Amino acid sequence: MNLLEIIALLAPPALAVGVYDHLHGRVLSTRKLWVSYAVFVITINLIMYLITTFLLGVQNLSFDSIAFIRYTAVASVFACVVPLVANAIGASVTIEVRRNGSSKKR
Repeated sequence: MNLLEIIALLAPPALAVGVYDHLHGRVLSTRKLWVSYAVFVITINLIMYLITTFLLGVQNLSFDSIAFIRYTAVASVFACVVPLVANAIGASVTIEVRRNGSSKKR
């Protein structure tokens, strides 16, 4: 794995973590940021893999200069979109947790 591959695979998720942290008002803990980074690495690169393999039909992706720029640019767009989607899902889905003894009796 050369340096261009490492940058193409790991830099856009770092941008996604920055957007995600900004959406949460920069109050996320370090552990939450690392977990978010791992999730974004998997999610963004999986989306890019599915796009290049199934939509574009590229079976063997090599990161020469122009392919690196295209991959990183498209992955950076997804790095801005994925945190917005994750934040929207997190805001719309709520999970209520109650202890057994504190539930309201009817």
